[in-house]
Amino acid sequence: MFISMILMFFMMMVFKNKFLIMVFLMFFIYMMFLLEMSNMTLFFINSEIYIDLMSMIMILLSVWIMIMVVLSMNNLNSNLFLFLCLNMMFMLIMCFSMINLIWFYIFFEAVLIPIILMIFFWGNQLERLSAGMYMLLYTLMGSLPLLIIFLVSDEKFLLFKFVEFLYLESSSKYVTLFYFMAFLIKLPMYGFHVWLPKAHTEAPVGGSMVLAGVLLKLGGYGIYRMMNLLPNKNLMVLDSYILSLSILGSVFIGMLCLCQIDLKILIAYSSVCHMGMVIGGLMSMNKWGEEGILLMMLSHGLCSSALFCVANFFYERFFTRNMMLLKGLMMIFPSMSFWWFVLSTMNMAAPPSMNFLSEILLMGGLLKWSMFMLILLWLISFLSGFYSLYMYSLTQHGKVVYLFSSSMVSLREYSLMLFHVFPLLLYLLKMEIFML
Repeated sequence: MFISMILMFFMMMVFKNKFLIMVFLMFFIYMMFLLEMSNMTLFFINSEIYIDLMSMIMILLSVWIMIMVVLSMNNLNSNLFLFLCLNMMFMLIMCFSMINLIWFYIFFEAVLIPIILMIFFWGNQLERLSAGMYMLLYTLMGSLPLLIIFLVSDEKFLLFKFVEFLYLESSSKYVTLFYFMAFLIKLPMYGFHVWLPKAHTEAPVGGSMVLAGVLLKLGGYGIYRMMNLLPNKNLMVLDSYILSLSILGSVFIGMLCLCQIDLKILIAYSSVCHMGMVIGGLMSMNKWGEEGILLMMLSHGLCSSALFCVANFFYERFFTRNMMLLKGLMMIFPSMSFWWFVLSTMNMAAPPSMNFLSEILLMGGLLKWSMFMLILLWLISFLSGFYSLYMYSLTQHGKVVYLFSSSMVSLREYSLMLFHVFPLLLYLLKMEIFML
């Protein structure tokens, strides 16, 4: 609590504009959930609200990322943007805490509306309309079978809840695939990832931070919940196909990252690579994979959001994301190069970071599923370190291509980096929380 008061006082000293009220409101909500988590043993259940460890972690991540989004768009004086942020935060909290499947689906899809409006109104280029339509069509068409199955599975669908021990024995493996389709597209799994780089490229920095930090985690959360409702015989038929495609896709995406010169697209593809590991941990169906996906979703949400944030710092100054032009930044901004190094090492899961612990658990879960995964996991780990070092060295080292008058790094930007990395270090010291 004392550390939280210090952080709150620091925010008051740094941010002195109308966004301050919004930040304090979000920070207050964050502290309420954090205090509830410190007193929670396993779960709290109400008539319509179900909050267990994963729900609480995802809610804390959502509120914290939305605080960072508002602070990253500090120069944007728009009441509409604040309204969209508040709506998105409310929908995310409700989605992660709903016990009713129909209400879960409604909030799951309603989150798309604020992020698409952000892309339409504050996108960078004219292609933002096609990027928003890509995202809308992929996610809606993929989740339409899920809604149909929800409605026909039970006549009293309003009582159809996550915690009921319902095995849909009559469902075939194809119906089970339709259950997962909406969540696999949202993650996204390799093969359904076409919308993600385009949406990241056209979205403003706040939209990219929300997409990478929270919205991708909705897919993993949905699969984790739905696996309790489906028969094991159907899961055992599908898990080998989904797991193999996801792990092979992570290898292919890792190779594709080495061919990128756009900074935002490289970070977006690295998110697809990490989410492939999350799908593998889910489909391995063991304790190691279950704990690994929770750690990976939390650590990747903070790390990827910070990478998009720091990439935007240089886009605002040099008006380009081309890494061939962004060379020698260490000579111009040596202090910001430190944050590049910290985030790059976290992105490659170097110890001691939460990303490292999450990948160890996920690898252990996948190796318990099959020892033949050893070669593919080695390739993923090698490529992850390769493209992270490639991103860092290409932007920080070398000869400066062009240089003109630009503003120095502000205290607000340093604070954003600190507020992204601080929870990663804080949770690293309390790993017993994730073993409840």
